[in-house]
Amino acid sequence: MEGSLERYAFKFCVQLGKNATETFQMLQEAFKDDCISRSQSGRWHKAFKEGREELKHEKVDVMMT
Repeated sequence: MEGSLERYAFKFCVQLGKNATETFQMLQEAFKDDCISRSQSGRWHKAFKEGREELKHEKVDVMMT
């Protein structure tokens, strides 16, 4: 999954009031094997929920299945 696309997806889910688990499940369904890891998803969800606007320097962990 492309980095900027991930960020928009997270911002969108947070704006809809989705929790971290719901957000990860939606991303898994949409992006299949190209989804970031569950732990990375939790960190990003928390950051966006706390008002962080960008995650430019965050490393992306892609889940390998």
